[in-house]
Amino acid sequence: VELFMAKQDAGLTGVVRGQMIICLVNGTLTGVGLFILDVKFALTLSLVATVCSIIPIFGVIISSVPIILMAITNSFFTALLALGWIAIIHFIEGNILNPKIIGKSAEIHPVLVILALMAGQNTYGIFGALIAVPIFSILQNTFFFIRELVFAMDDVSTQTPAADLPSYDEMDE
Repeated sequence: VELFMAKQDAGLTGVVRGQMIICLVNGTLTGVGLFILDVKFALTLSLVATVCSIIPIFGVIISSVPIILMAITNSFFTALLALGWIAIIHFIEGNILNPKIIGKSAEIHPVLVILALMAGQNTYGIFGALIAVPIFSILQNTFFFIRELVFAMDDVSTQTPAADLPSYDEMDE
């Protein structure tokens, strides 16, 4: 049980670590773009983007509204540039960073991360997208643990008995 729980802990820790890295990357890229565009409260808005990145898909929308509202105070063109920058960040995050970082951190293949996110969102919406990768990590680690047990039992059953121990037939006599 301890080994099973240690493997589950390692997998879920990887998922959380990967999500935190993605949040930091998203917030950093957002902050860089807002500073370049000279949007007021760029640091605060990038912190909001960092925190909202935890929420798949809708986090970007939630954090984009105040960014666009602050950028429009500069000019309409600045607001369009900010929106374009956010779209580029979201595209990079969703298609490259999310599968690669979470996949590497949780030792899940990037394609499986995408499939888990799609299945979770289609089944339970935002909540499903939030819990899809952790649940997949638990299922994958359970499968790997059972597979290791089966292989370990197979290895034990194919080993020859030690030379100094009697066989079962000899013990019956």
